[in-house]
Amino acid sequence: MKPNNVIYDSIFFHNEKALSESASKRIVPLVMKCVQPSSVVDVGCGVGSFLNYFSQYGVQRILGIDGDWVPKDQLEISISNFSSKSLNSYFKLDESFDMAVCLEVGEHLEKNSAGSLVKTLVDLAPVVLFSAAVPHQGGDSHINEMWPCKWANYFLKHDYVCIDYIRPLIWNDSSIPWWYRQNIMLYVRRSNLHLYPFLKEYYDKFENTDFKPLSLIHPDCYLHLKLNPTQYGIRSSFLLFLSTVRNWFKKKF
Repeated sequence: MKPNNVIYDSIFFHNEKALSESASKRIVPLVMKCVQPSSVVDVGCGVGSFLNYFSQYGVQRILGIDGDWVPKDQLEISISNFSSKSLNSYFKLDESFDMAVCLEVGEHLEKNSAGSLVKTLVDLAPVVLFSAAVPHQGGDSHINEMWPCKWANYFLKHDYVCIDYIRPLIWNDSSIPWWYRQNIMLYVRRSNLHLYPFLKEYYDKFENTDFKPLSLIHPDCYLHLKLNPTQYGIRSSFLLFLSTVRNWFKKKF
């Protein structure tokens, strides 16, 4: 389903490509170090920047899935590795993958699509690289912004645990757009954790606790909204601050 309040034209995807490339150059090597997938599917892939870098790092099978409005002449992957589907509804493929990727996509989908999106991802792969916009983050056609802890609960229903391994490594890397640095997480099927020794050790040491502050606001996000109040509204900036404080107190106490 194509949102009717934003035009996904060639200029939009050209700009997105530059931002995705700067992120994928840094993030893909980190993921390959701890997961080493041989097959990757990207749900909401855009022009396929992340898949292109996964391919360069030796991933043999890649598949990008997105709407039919993605300009095929701008794809960074072969057209044979691209499939058009609506992301608002659950879908299942005839093959499975070592990893699924879904970055800054969930906020563009209908509010009742969160569960079906997560169900699609967990049925595709035992490891999911995921990020989605937080409340009041703002952006084109953001209609379902949610805190990471809420997404984590959707994954937990399928017994996928959150491993916040990537964010600490890229938090201060200004070459990566702040929304990736703020929102990106790994979700792993609990029964498969032993297959990824590095992630299991990290999970046992840092994540398997009662207090996990997943819902964080990056300073660059805060400053962006603070310095651009007319873009997203002064009220949204204020509500962002209140929501962040309220969420911290809920987690703390």
